[in-house]
Amino acid sequence: MADIDARLAELRELSVPPALGMIDGLVLDKLDEKLAQTSAKAGGVYAFAAGLALLTGFLGAALPSATAQAASTMVSLGDAANLTPSALLVGAE
Repeated sequence: MADIDARLAELRELSVPPALGMIDGLVLDKLDEKLAQTSAKAGGVYAFAAGLALLTGFLGAALPSATAQAASTMVSLGDAANLTPSALLVGAE
């Protein structure tokens, strides 16, 4: 363990290479380039998706569909008590 501590102390005393100090700027510059390239493409994709969504909404509202009807059967709440987890576990024994 002392060997590791000695090695870490040696690393601490070394100076930082100059190229390592510039790496942050280089990475951020590359990210800016990628963002500029993809944002132009993404704008067209979003415009197409928005147009398609609007067209689908207008067509869905304009075209008639089958009339909606309420279900005729009613479910009583008393039957649901037999489906509680405790009732199901007791019935399994």
